[in-house]
Amino acid sequence: MALCPRGAISFEGGISLDESKCTACMLCAAACPADAFKASGFDFQMVVAELDRATKGPVLGCSHKEGLRAHAKTPCLGFLTLEHLIFLLSSVDGTVQLNLTECGKCENGLITDALDRVFEALLKTLPDAALRLRVVHEKDELEFQEISLSRRGFFGFLRGSALEGVSGAVRQRYSTGKPQPYGAKKVPEKRKLLNSACRQSGALNRELLACYFTADVDGTCNACAACVAVCPSGAFKCSPKGETKT
Repeated sequence: MALCPRGAISFEGGISLDESKCTACMLCAAACPADAFKASGFDFQMVVAELDRATKGPVLGCSHKEGLRAHAKTPCLGFLTLEHLIFLLSSVDGTVQLNLTECGKCENGLITDALDRVFEALLKTLPDAALRLRVVHEKDELEFQEISLSRRGFFGFLRGSALEGVSGAVRQRYSTGKPQPYGAKKVPEKRKLLNSACRQSGALNRELLACYFTADVDGTCNACAACVAVCPSGAFKCSPKGETKT
């Protein structure tokens, strides 16, 4: 697979992963549109909820480097896509910082180039994002402040953590059941994040519309429903009159 810098993924005889080569950079998770690659037990929405507790300069980092300063940590940040960043900025107040200060010493340091491209795409989609997101490469540029809680805030923090933990456990419980049949329709997680960000904004604004694909059904359609059958996410549907709609 060309997108795997270590050559750990092969499509010969089906998808296979060579664990001896994989460094868990998560670039495959970012590239795959169908969520075939993802970190087990990872819930990005819970990570965002953790970041939202930091009232000043929330910092997102990865769990690869012990002692890395961050309010919330994820697997290697190579998984981040445009949809993740849009959801992040729509859910967290203030300026979010991505802590990449240790990436230069990490075997997965090559993800920084990929993240820079994602950040450029974000600026083209949401020009104001430059005021809301900082990609930090140098330690002296990181503005990290520990969360300080009063007694009431401490118990509120515990209560919120417990509720989010239960919510995350429920999502994982019902998202990892029996294997889905081949023809089952499923909206990819990245698209769910984008849809959620759009709902939070109150409407599909012109900037976010650029993140969506559009498809038109013209008069040559004979309502054979082949597109309905082949689309894995259920974007095409047949109306009761037999018409195909998107």
